[in-house]
Amino acid sequence: MIGLPIATEIQKQLPKTRIFDKMDIPSSMRKTFDDDVSRINIVNMLTLKTIPGLQEGEEFKSVYVLQVILKREKYDKKSILLLSKKIPQNIVLILQFKEKVQLAVFQDILHTTIWKDAKEWNLRIEGNTLLEVWENIVRQISGISLEEGKELNLQIEKSEEMRKLMAKIDTLEKKIFSEKQSRRKMELFEEMLGLKKQLKER
Repeated sequence: MIGLPIATEIQKQLPKTRIFDKMDIPSSMRKTFDDDVSRINIVNMLTLKTIPGLQEGEEFKSVYVLQVILKREKYDKKSILLLSKKIPQNIVLILQFKEKVQLAVFQDILHTTIWKDAKEWNLRIEGNTLLEVWENIVRQISGISLEEGKELNLQIEKSEEMRKLMAKIDTLEKKIFSEKQSRRKMELFEEMLGLKKQLKER
């Protein structure tokens, strides 16, 4: 699945009851999670043993890939965040609803891809160490291009700041269009110009 090497494949179900029993999850969140998620399977494990040629580093020792069978396409993101935050591992999530698949990974924030047919996915293994493999997986799923000399976390932070700035600019443009008072319209316009300048400087 998703183009990972056969040597990394495993098949082990992760019961929802086990997640609930081992984690302090409010009953309201349990219901939401249960409404969203049908089944969870561990389908891949990326390690130095399953990916020959990787150099050993001081970072984490494994990356797990979880297949999450969903009951509905429009799931509550809190359910996926719960999995990402409560499981103390570096994990990639294959979110599957019927024949469609969406990939997700948590690195500072939750990153998700668009929905595609399951057969269309091909997640590449790139890097000399497991850390580099992990960072390249995050890049593929998030769509963030890593600038030379910058750490992935800093690049994600920059990307998120730019996304928020663009959202604010979009909101201001709508307010300017609907505002009737000339003075207030000018104030909003100047505020928007300031945000566009910040965006350009990043």
